Formats: sequence, structure tokens, C-alpha cells
Amino acid sequence: MDPEFFIHVPLVNSKEDALAIMCHQLVAAGVVHDNFYDDVLDREQRSSTAFGGPFAIPHSMFMDARRTAIAVLVTDRAVPWGSSSVRLVVLFALSPDGRQIFRDVLDKLIGLLAEPLTTSRLLAASGSYNEFITTLTDLLQS
Repeated sequence: MDPEFFIHVPLVNSKEDALAIMCHQLVAAGVVHDNFYDDVLDREQRSSTAFGGPFAIPHSMFMDARRTAIAVLVTDRAVPWGSSSVRLVVLFALSPDGRQIFRDVLDKLIGLLAEPLTTSRLLAASGSYNEFITTLTDLLQS
């Protein structure tokens, strides 16, 4: 996860707006193609990527990114996301060789975020990229 893909905003009106912000960053950096947003929305319409807590982990159905990357968006106010309300969105962009990384990271991330205390710690550390990454690394190693 690159610092340029860490976004903290006070408010996002919808999951579509959150995804648009994140996808724009990835497109601008040349990580994904121009239709990535449409692919992510298509995946989201099939089933919500919110897991019942204050987080969502959206991604495309295709592994066609130029390189694997993770974008993170944190909001101060929850965004309606399916039947959930989320404040932390972790968007995966996967290259053709990213399948195993996706599975490994996704499993660890879901396990980590399934704990409300852990999610609260990450949200509290979302003031900057460095603070967020340090907290995430500490949580993954404990």
C-alpha cells in the first residue's frame, strides 16, 4: 500500500463516491485501466463487500491491474454500504500474478477486522498514512 493510496476524508456521501475517489487515485497512478471503477461497481452489485462491521473490502472480478495495489479510504462518518455502515474501505487492485497475495492478505485482513477492538484501533490511527501503517503492521504481527 503506497502513501498516495491512503485517503482520509471527513465525509463521503455514498459507496459509489468512495469507490470513485479510490479508483481515480489508482487510475491516475497508472495502476489500473480506466474501466476499473465500472468493474468494481459490477462486483459490488453482485454482493456487498461489507462484512457486517464498519469495513468493506471491494475489488474487481478481474485480475488485470498493471500491478497489485491496495487503496485505503477512511471516513469520519459512516457510509451506507449494503446493509452495513462502513468507515474503512480497503480496495484491492490485482495484477495477474496477485491471486495468492490477495487470498493471503484478504484472509488475514478479514480475521483482523472481524475484531471490533482491532477495527477501532485502526480507525483511531487513521490520521496519517504512517500512523495507520504502523498500527496495521503491529496488529498483523501480534
